Amino acid sequence: MNKIKLFLVIGALASMCIISVDAQNITGIWITEKSESKVEIFERNGEYSGKIIWIKVPTEKDQKNVGTVILKNFIRKDDKTCEGMIFAPHLNKNLKGTITVKSENEIEVRGHFAFFSGKQFWIREIKNKD
Repeated sequence: MNKIKLFLVIGALASMCIISVDAQNITGIWITEKSESKVEIFERNGEYSGKIIWIKVPTEKDQKNVGTVILKNFIRKDDKTCEGMIFAPHLNKNLKGTITVKSENEIEVRGHFAFFSGKQFWIREIKNKD
């Protein structure tokens, strides 16, 4: 009977660890603030990158940005924070960037340039299961 209890406790702890890891996962498709675009974040060789995959109302100039990698070389600093570079197409500049996990389905993306910084909250795109 004690072995059964031990397995139940281990199983419960293991499932809590899996939930905790999933909550910190930043890979996937994210809808930017004001739902103006979607960015796909992916992991390669321990670094995270993100590219624009959709723009809501694309002008000819904006349409050229679809496929552009705007998040580069993001490395995890702790359970909730990654640091790397953000390319701002409208400025044609690279900025230091931070991605902070707020919840399983929300991240804060912050860019820093000199004394200025800006941030946006992005929401994970949830696919409907049909």
